[in-house]
Parts: sequence; structure tokens; C-alpha cells
Amino acid sequence: MGIFFRIFLFYMNPPNNSHDNHMEVIHLYAEKFERPGLFDCFECYQPPAYYYIAATVYRLSKSVGLSEMSSWK
Repeated sequence: MGIFFRIFLFYMNPPNNSHDNHMEVIHLYAEKFERPGLFDCFECYQPPAYYYIAATVYRLSKSVGLSEMSSWK
């Protein structure tokens, strides 16, 4: 039952259902695949390893053919 509820929550929650601005930074990394300036966005001062990995996963999921919503999730 727990697995079912996890999958259901994944399916029903929008990708921007959070209280941080990490999505914006991932989007900036995925667009140019380079580190944005420190003051380009609220979370741009964070270490880049997470954002490079997340941008790579995002770009790979889009190239596989997933929808925009699924790629962000």
C-alpha cells in the first residue's frame, strides 16, 4: 500500500510543489549547461554538483521522450 501511495503522490503532485527555488537554478543549468552568476537567482550561490546532475537527468529524460511535466518530476 505504501508503494502505491508513493506512486500516487508522485503522479498527482506538481513538480513545483516545494518552498525553495532550486527548480529555477536547474532550469538555468539545463539551458546553457554552465554555472549561472551568483546573483542571477536566489539559490545560485549553492554548490554546483547537485545542479549539474539534476540538469543532466532533466536533459536525458527529455531526450528519451518524457513529457515536460514528467521530466521536471
